[in-house]
Amino acid sequence: VGYVGSRPAGELAQLLERGPSFKDPPARPKLPLRKPTGDEVYFTHRDMVQARVGVFGEDGIVSPDQIVDYDFYAAYMGGDMSAVIFQEIREARSLAYSASGGYSEAYYKGEQNEGWGRLGCQADKTPEAAELLRRLLREPPLDEKRFSETAKSIEEDYRTNPLEFRAVPGVLMSWEDLGLRLADGDPRPKRFERVLKYTLDELRAFSARFKDKPMGLWVLGHRERVGLDALKKMGRFEEKTLEQIFPY
Repeated sequence: VGYVGSRPAGELAQLLERGPSFKDPPARPKLPLRKPTGDEVYFTHRDMVQARVGVFGEDGIVSPDQIVDYDFYAAYMGGDMSAVIFQEIREARSLAYSASGGYSEAYYKGEQNEGWGRLGCQADKTPEAAELLRRLLREPPLDEKRFSETAKSIEEDYRTNPLEFRAVPGVLMSWEDLGLRLADGDPRPKRFERVLKYTLDELRAFSARFKDKPMGLWVLGHRERVGLDALKKMGRFEEKTLEQIFPY
């Protein structure tokens, strides 16, 4: 329970006293991300003109000490329309109508992070677009100009998004979920110090984790339009029906 308001703590404690009707909450169910041993391709047929493509790579257990690394990689790869995935796939090569990606960190201690990318394209461009998306996640083009824009954006985000008082309970609980001790104080000042000193070499070192990582690729599209033969060469191939994906 989180509360923001004028009621005294003692009064709130009485309201929240556990009675016989209370039950202990169930343990949080763990849904581990798939961790392929080699590149995999999942295809689902649907009668459609375009194709939808996604790439994902499991990246180990979340570490609160690496939040800044996560932020920089996510923003550099897919933070906005000037980021790598959008620029390289849509703007530079016109391979997709939409393209996005980045990095998703887990919200709970012991759970996994994931690097990811998605795009929507003309069906006949599916193999080329999918291969490029996967390659960008593994070996992103790193340059000082784009990095400076990313660093400036992250710094401005810290400066212009103070924690409003109504959000305090939820934020504190989210820190606890990650395994942080509230007695150690607010982790953001130390993170901000690192943001101001973060370098392109640090981003390069972090992004190298994906270079040889097995990744999953999923494609939704028409089997006669997406270039199935080319897709089958990109990893262990498996076809899933819509009924398997949506059993309800």
